[in-house]
Amino acid sequence: MTEGMIQEQVARYVAIKYRDAIFHSDFGSGAHLTKLQAIKQKRQNAGRRGFPDFQICEPIGKWNGLFLEIKKDGTRIVKRNGELVANDHIREQAKMIEDLRKERKDLEKELRNETNQCR
Repeated sequence: MTEGMIQEQVARYVAIKYRDAIFHSDFGSGAHLTKLQAIKQKRQNAGRRGFPDFQICEPIGKWNGLFLEIKKDGTRIVKRNGELVANDHIREQAKMIEDLRKERKDLEKELRNETNQCR
């Protein structure tokens, strides 16, 4: 089963089990893009890579959502000694997840100020 197929199953499950939940699944996961499509996608993401495959945007307590990085069976993420595999893509994803876990008080304050100025 491909990662894309697993994402479809997760999306169907969330849509059925949690009808009002707002979620987003990354279409680019596993997609074979043309060169022009890949360039456009890179530009739209400002060159950032590694964003998780699936996001559920529901605030629960102090959390504002859930990010899932979906892997198909057999995908090796860590070595036996616990280190990440050398695969650049896996490392980019791990870095993004690490960044998403950080508290961003400084950025939150800056974004609030920018939002207030736009009103």
